Amino acid sequence: MFTDLCGFEGVRYIENLSYNTLRVMRLAIMQPYFFPYIGYFQLINAVDKFMLYENVDIRKKSWMTRNIILPKGGELLTIFVPLENHHSSKPIREIRILPSIKWRENLLNKLFYGYKNAVFFDETFPLLCQLIAYEDDRLHAFNCNSIIQICMHLEMTTTITFEHSYYLEMENVLCRTFALEYKNVMETSSNMPDKKTARIINICKHEGATDYYNAIGGTELYKKSDFAAAGNTLSFIKTNAFTYTQFNCSFMPNLSIIDVLMHCGKAKTKCLLEEYTLI
Repeated sequence: MFTDLCGFEGVRYIENLSYNTLRVMRLAIMQPYFFPYIGYFQLINAVDKFMLYENVDIRKKSWMTRNIILPKGGELLTIFVPLENHHSSKPIREIRILPSIKWRENLLNKLFYGYKNAVFFDETFPLLCQLIAYEDDRLHAFNCNSIIQICMHLEMTTTITFEHSYYLEMENVLCRTFALEYKNVMETSSNMPDKKTARIINICKHEGATDYYNAIGGTELYKKSDFAAAGNTLSFIKTNAFTYTQFNCSFMPNLSIIDVLMHCGKAKTKCLLEEYTLI
C-alpha cells in the first residue's frame, strides 16, 4: 500500500495531509496519468508541491488509462490498463482495474520485445516490471505508485500528495461557495471563474500556494486574470523541442516516459526535466 512508500529519501510522500500543515509557494495539480510523457514530469520537477488529485470524474479517452510508445519497427503502439465497469461519470477514486494478471503479462511482453535492443533497456525494464506488478486494483493507486516511483528513480525532490479526502466537502459545495466568495472581486456574475478554475484557486488558497503551474494544455482551460484576481500567479510549462534516438525511426515527441527512459536512461532524462519554458 502507499503507506509503505513513506520514509524513502528524495521525494517526500504525504498521505491524508491536513491542508493547514504545509505551506508551499509553487503548486501543481494533475490527475494521475498512466506512464505519462516527459512534460508531466517536468511539471512535477518545477514545483514545490504536486497533487495527484482523485476527487474529479475520469474523462473518456483519458491519459489515465493509456499512453503511446514506439517499439523497434517504427509503428506507434498504444498501451493501456483495462478497467472494470468503466463509467466516465465516476470519480477517479472509485475506478477499478480489471482483476486479471493477463494484461500485466501482455504489457510486459510488449515492452520487452519492443525495447529489448534499446540502449538503456537493462536499466529501465526491471523498474517497469516492479511498477506493472504493483498489486492494487484502484486505478488511482496504481498510477500514483508508478509516477512516484519514477520520480524517486529520477531523484526528484518535489513533495507529492495522493490522498485528498479532506477536499471532498469542497467538491460538494464548490459552485455555491465560490459564487459567494467571488461576488466581491468579480465585476459581474458572468466574469466569475468556472468550476475548474474555482477548484484550483480554492486549493491554492488552502495549501498556501501563491504560484500555480499547469501543463501547456491548460492554456485553453484557465485564465491568468482569474488567478490574479484571487492573488495567485498562473504559469504554464511548455516542453522545449528536443530529440533523441528512437532506434532507426523518425523521431516522435511526447511519447510515454517509458520511451524516454529506454533510450535516454536516468542521467539524460534528469537533464531533460529542465528542458521547458515557463509562459
